[in-house]
Amino acid sequence: MDFVSGELGKLERRQFDLKKRLDLKTKELEALNDNALSLQQSKKDVRALVERLQGRHGEELFLLRAQIAARLKTLVKTLAIASPGYGSRSERLIEFLRSQPAEVVDYVREQLELQIGDRPYFAVCFRNGTIRVVYPNECDRLSYDEQVLVNGEGFAVHSNLLDEALTG
Repeated sequence: MDFVSGELGKLERRQFDLKKRLDLKTKELEALNDNALSLQQSKKDVRALVERLQGRHGEELFLLRAQIAARLKTLVKTLAIASPGYGSRSERLIEFLRSQPAEVVDYVREQLELQIGDRPYFAVCFRNGTIRVVYPNECDRLSYDEQVLVNGEGFAVHSNLLDEALTG
């Protein structure tokens, strides 16, 4: 009888521990879902603020910029910016991407060897783990020559320079 009581006690303690772990994991999942919803809302808020920003002047412009900066802080974890001619800083980009798959680091290293690393770029690591590296167009800084997108599924490269070479 003592054996059965002992085993029952063990099972009850295990059940209690498992319920406690389940509750903890449920709370973590709820927090992640809340964070994801918050990030999605922040993205929508930033888009709406940018649309309002266009064509504004004076003090209202300053206020809108401050609101956009506040929203971006909720979306962006890290931001790296390299000016033209600072290839050595591009090595920091590789460090920035170290936690990503090896093919991402290899691609960036290959671009650096092709002297693309001396071009200006910016890299953004979002709170959801996505990383975007953008090489702005030399003549039109509001468009890009190339951008690299890294997420949990791998990475993708879009090159306007390659598109122009193939079509033009």
